[in-house]
Amino acid sequence: LPLFEELRSEDGVIKPVMSANAEGTWRLNRSNVAALAPEIEAYFANRPLMLQPFERGIIEAGEYSMIYINGTHSHSILKVPKRGDFRVQEEHGSEVIPVVPEPALLAAGKAAIAAVGQKLLYARADLVRSDDVFRVMELELVEPALYLRTDPAAPERFAEAVDSCVRLS
Repeated sequence: LPLFEELRSEDGVIKPVMSANAEGTWRLNRSNVAALAPEIEAYFANRPLMLQPFERGIIEAGEYSMIYINGTHSHSILKVPKRGDFRVQEEHGSEVIPVVPEPALLAAGKAAIAAVGQKLLYARADLVRSDDVFRVMELELVEPALYLRTDPAAPERFAEAVDSCVRLS
C-alpha cells in the first residue's frame, strides 16, 4: 500500500492532530488497515489527522517524558504500556515509573525544548529510544500532564516558577 511506502515502515499510527489520552489513535499495519479503514474514515471525516511511523521502542521499553519547569529540567518518568497495547497513557493501563535520565536522554530532551526558541513556564518532551538515539514523539506545551506526583520536590518547583512569572507581570 502507498501508505506504508510513504511512511517507510511496516507499522504506522494514525491519530488526530489534537487529542488527549490517545483518543482516536490506531496502530496500522498491512494486515489490519483494510479492516479498520471504514471506522477510521468515519472518525476522521471532519477531523485533521496525522500519520507517523510506529516506533517499536514504545512497546519494547516505553516512552520517556522529560518535564521542564521554567526552562529547566525538573524530573522524568518512563511510561510503559500494558502488555499487548502500544498506548502509554494511564487511562489505557500503562505504568508510570520515575527515572533518573541518562545523559543522552537529557541532551535529547534539552534539544527538543530548545527547538521551541523561547523559555517556557512548563513543557513536557516525550521521547522514545530508537536504536542508540532518542526520538521526539511529541512536545506537550498546552496543558500537559506534568506528573508532579512522581517527584517530591516537583510541586514546589512548579509553584515557585508560577509565582516568579506572576511577579514579573
